[in-house]
Amino acid sequence: MIVGFPAAWFIGRAPERYRNLLMTLVMIPFWTSFLIRTYAWITILSRDGFLNASLLSLGLIQEPLVMMYTPFAVVLGLVYNYLPFMILPIYTSVEKLDNALVEAAHDLGAGPIRAFSNVIIPLTRPGIAAGALLVFVPSIAMFAITSLMGGGGNPTIGEVIQKQFTSARNPPFGAALGTLLLLMFFLSIWFTRGRKKA
Repeated sequence: MIVGFPAAWFIGRAPERYRNLLMTLVMIPFWTSFLIRTYAWITILSRDGFLNASLLSLGLIQEPLVMMYTPFAVVLGLVYNYLPFMILPIYTSVEKLDNALVEAAHDLGAGPIRAFSNVIIPLTRPGIAAGALLVFVPSIAMFAITSLMGGGGNPTIGEVIQKQFTSARNPPFGAALGTLLLLMFFLSIWFTRGRKKA
């Protein structure tokens, strides 16, 4: 949300003739396969990859950085692949936001922070809640990114479930974890619905 909200706000407040172009730029990653996008990041972040080669050629580092198979690589892969799912619902809420309400808050003496927290966030909360639901459960259930970019050292619940049905040969435990994941999904729906009613 920290990355997605500013992007959605910028797109939603941009002139109408540019919005379709900006939304197209957000959706461009989906024009390629999920695995191709993930392997592209592996190529970029690897020890002999593009990023290390660029930093070495600029003299910013003396030896290649270890970026693959770290929590940073896992988080980067998850954010990159799921960020559009956060941007799209928030963008819908921002686009419908009446700018007169924000201007009225400023006219009544609210500063930028107070207007943001008391006016903008409550009015865009449905989009934030929808984005959280679209991102939360799929990201913690993801096992491909953690396996490919994290090397299995930082597993998500999805990777643990996948291992129970394959290498660990413990389907009952995997099924129990799957049920727990489903329960988390229903709890997240209940929580966001409760927040919207409040």
